[in-house]
Amino acid sequence: MKQIYLASHSKARKELLKSLGLKFKVLPSAVEERRSIKGISYAQLVKLNALKKAKNAALKVKDGVNKA
Repeated sequence: MKQIYLASHSKARKELLKSLGLKFKVLPSAVEERRSIKGISYAQLVKLNALKKAKNAALKVKDGVNKA
């Protein structure tokens, strides 16, 4: 079975995954989230922050991360 990793301390995200009955492991990321970057939309900024956090957390997974 595939492992789900959460690269966030977000209580809301943890509760969402729990409410869906999913088992997951929290891998906190050391990445500092950007609040704004000139020239990109909020949606792009959210994706950029999420990708940076995911890449950082993936470094902590010994067996690698499978891209879905």
